[in-house]
Amino acid sequence: MEHTLDEPKRRYNGYPWWSHPAAHLSKTGLVTSQTFVNAMAELYNPAQLDLLARANAIALERVRAIHERSGNGE
Repeated sequence: MEHTLDEPKRRYNGYPWWSHPAAHLSKTGLVTSQTFVNAMAELYNPAQLDLLARANAIALERVRAIHERSGNGE
């Protein structure tokens, strides 16, 4: 089972801005958030946005579980 957890952990750790994006923003967090929300609303319909939100929640839970298993506790 540990082998199956290594790949997602490696991918996630390869992009630290996923968990700590503020350090990598060129604008304020508010401006960046609003830009992102506006773009998503233009690109996707409500059903797609719902699916993306649910997939994100699942991904975040898996990352949390991986961190707990590896002892990082983030």
